[in-house]
Amino acid sequence: ALIQQKQAEGDAAFNTIIYEVEAAKQRADRISSINSKLDVPTRKYDKPFE
Repeated sequence: ALIQQKQAEGDAAFNTIIYEVEAAKQRADRISSINSKLDVPTRKYDKPFE
């Protein structure tokens, strides 16, 4: 039973790490998509000033 508990704790820790990595990836994707959305209007506004 003790070995099973240790294994379960290890799995939980591993799952937490995977979850954190996935969350970080999604956050990065969201930031890059926001940045690309912001890039489009700024390019439009830059041209009249040139």
